[in-house]
Amino acid sequence: DNPNFFDNIEKLIFNLKLNHNNFIIVGDFNTIQNATLDRAGQNPVIYHPNAQRKINELMFALDLVDIWRHKHPHTVRFTWRRGRQASRLDYFLISFSLMVDISNVKILDRLKSDHQFISLVIQNISRTRGKNYWKLNQTLLKDKNFRKKTEKFIEEFFRFNVGTTDPLTVWDAFKCCFRGHCIKFASLKRKSFISKENDLQKRIDQLTVKLDETDEPPQSVLDELSVLQSELEDLYEQKTDQLVYKQRADWMEFADRCTKQFLDLGRRNCCKKNVMILNTSDGETIHNPPRVMEKIKTFYHSLYTFKNPP
Repeated sequence: DNPNFFDNIEKLIFNLKLNHNNFIIVGDFNTIQNATLDRAGQNPVIYHPNAQRKINELMFALDLVDIWRHKHPHTVRFTWRRGRQASRLDYFLISFSLMVDISNVKILDRLKSDHQFISLVIQNISRTRGKNYWKLNQTLLKDKNFRKKTEKFIEEFFRFNVGTTDPLTVWDAFKCCFRGHCIKFASLKRKSFISKENDLQKRIDQLTVKLDETDEPPQSVLDELSVLQSELEDLYEQKTDQLVYKQRADWMEFADRCTKQFLDLGRRNCCKKNVMILNTSDGETIHNPPRVMEKIKTFYHSLYTFKNPP
């Protein structure tokens, strides 16, 4: 029961610095995932509890799923048997983002071993992503100018629109207009941010070149460079705050360090936002991403279309 093996796997994966988050870890893990469904026999002892805990931590860190158990949530099957004792010790741990690509996973017969074969079938599906749904950039709430303009916007909207139609329509119209108000402000702020960042970087580069060309740089140049670098650092801190809010990771304020695991969180969350499998009202299960998007589009188009317009 030595969890160091799984620690080394995690370190190895992070050190590879891959540009994707698609992993498949498979083997005889020598411990079970579910004490109720993954074992049989009279012996109540759960072997290798430290390794089991470390596997669960690895699954959380890398966003892995026991794909056989996911596809067979209530099925009792085992991959190892000795007498009356049996356990499901062999399984595939795959990235959440790969689940839509798995067409089949099976426990097969065993040959000259006390362990049974397991198989995984991967189908190649081209992913087509639609537009993301809009979310308020919470860092805007720290901007005094945004709060001031938003207060004015809300006051004027309801002053001119309350009483013109039913309250529900006014509320829906407000949400739509408020979204546009936030997007416009955020877009202008982003353009200003990029312009300021480029200007600071250009001035810093110019001063750095000037410093490199002289053995005794003037103190005024050193002071100016220090001020510019401080301003650029402040900009990057603002950018980091936006990233933390985007990943819904407020706990990072109290964490020890910003790891690759945290930076990969955005891509993993992005995968979870996609509807990969859709069950329709007529009993059809759709796996093809373009068809899933088309069905969702058709549903909402029908939902918000007047059946009998006045």
